[in-house]
Amino acid sequence: MFPLGHIYTAMRITNRDDAAFLFGSIFPDIPMTGVIGWKEMEYREARWASRMMRVPKLRAFAKGVLLHEHPIGVDRFVHGHDYVNGNGYAMRRGKKLYHLLPLFHEPIRAVVAHGFIECAMEERLRQQRPELELRLRNVLREIRPLVPAISKAFAAEFRLHPFVARAGIELYLLMNRALLRFPRLVFFGFEWLTLLREGRWLWPSTFRKALAASHSSIAKDFNAFMDEVVEKCRKEWNLLHQPALL
Repeated sequence: MFPLGHIYTAMRITNRDDAAFLFGSIFPDIPMTGVIGWKEMEYREARWASRMMRVPKLRAFAKGVLLHEHPIGVDRFVHGHDYVNGNGYAMRRGKKLYHLLPLFHEPIRAVVAHGFIECAMEERLRQQRPELELRLRNVLREIRPLVPAISKAFAAEFRLHPFVARAGIELYLLMNRALLRFPRLVFFGFEWLTLLREGRWLWPSTFRKALAASHSSIAKDFNAFMDEVVEKCRKEWNLLHQPALL
């Protein structure tokens, strides 16, 4: 999911909205900056969160990381187990866009199609919960004092030079602010870069058609899906919420 989706579900699951916690819930999407790979984050995020639990000032941030995808996060239900054979909500709905991407091979077709679905999900949530934009904007400002500690932990876990880790976080903050201000422009830019790396291209008219089709695809059951995901993750959160761990 996109950032508004993550902070929305994190708040509903736990009834908390502090900046460190909410920033943690969106942080595992930092691979969009290119500073680390997606698979690298996926494999390490649960272990990294567990280690940060031992650092008092990072504990709230670590709890947010847990709710992003692994081990008890919402993206498990959005993506599924992988981008080709995944059975998550965005992957299933994305297959309905394949007729607009006839020349693309897997996994690029699945990646691009699921991205359109996630964009539609974010836009739907933006319409239904306009207050989320202000909360995320404030989170990106309020997290400032904690950035040095997050950067240090990030560099240590992913074996990055401290300067690279800090630059990656600063770029991620900037990209999230841009996503709030120019959501479709940033999304289209990210999709185009993904396609260009594969030597592919889509005309702007196709982007508009794919996004319109994405909205139609989620119109009937988006809210039911979000409610179901929140309930499942809340049960897992309550089971995991033990003093010894959290």
